[in-house]
Amino acid sequence: MSLSVDYIIVAGGAGGGTNLTGFGVVWAGGGGAGGFLQGSTTLGSGDARTIGVGGGGGVAGHGGDSAISGIATATGGGQGGSYGNMSGGPASGGSGGGAGGDAGAGGAGIAGQGTNGTSSSGNSSNPGGGLAAANSISGASVTYSQPGNWGGTTPGSGGGGGQGDSSFSTGGVNGIVIIRYLGAQVATGGTITSDGTHTIHTFTAGGTFTAPVIAPVITSPSTASGSVGIAFSTYTITGTNTPTSYSATGLPAGLSVNTGTGAITGTPTAAGVSSVTIGATNAGGTGTATLTITVLGVGATRMFLVF
Repeated sequence: MSLSVDYIIVAGGAGGGTNLTGFGVVWAGGGGAGGFLQGSTTLGSGDARTIGVGGGGGVAGHGGDSAISGIATATGGGQGGSYGNMSGGPASGGSGGGAGGDAGAGGAGIAGQGTNGTSSSGNSSNPGGGLAAANSISGASVTYSQPGNWGGTTPGSGGGGGQGDSSFSTGGVNGIVIIRYLGAQVATGGTITSDGTHTIHTFTAGGTFTAPVIAPVITSPSTASGSVGIAFSTYTITGTNTPTSYSATGLPAGLSVNTGTGAITGTPTAAGVSSVTIGATNAGGTGTATLTITVLGVGATRMFLVF
């Protein structure tokens, strides 16, 4: 058994560019939005994933990456172009920042995570950051990973471009990671809420998302046989999802189970057929099955050896 989850990963937004002192109302570029990824995956029993949440970049700084380990990484927004920076923002980030003044384009975006910044001057109505991406799994009507803007506040937003002495430049906004699955809570990690249909785990800082440990399912054979007076060493209980202990009730006389390994050993003392309940246990519970053990008498054993 496994846990199917949906996720949104939003990286930190970049800071807006800076400007030169004394140039009046001349805008630097807005910071690029943080990279935005959305998808689904399946996690196994007890699967633990490290969550990283990227911080927003300071003024003229990149945003930080956000990630679910082993699944996906959203790249932080590229910084906004600063006035007089003829090369624009460096070529990195989930979505590049807009240019500043007569500078070139902002940093290029990562394919699939955001658009490039424009080569036109950033301003309050045209900051030149990456396009917004709509959230659909948090249970609230929110848009994450907004373009670079004038003082963005939602996770992943880019910062606003600086004006004049840069006193109006703003940093980017921290990213966010959201994981959801159908039904009641079974996993741990983050801030846990519900929309009535899904359980939602929201991370605004790093942490660990851990899928539930699922009880074992017995995989060993349902029958075994032995003979009176002959050592029985042909059966070991096995199960899925990493059992930590084993059990067996109703064993024939002379047999016992090793609770650490699941091996059933001993020497049967009487012929007959026994219906044995075997179990395998882990933190998620105990899985059971029925094992039929047939013990042959001494005469039946000899006859079998002759023929």
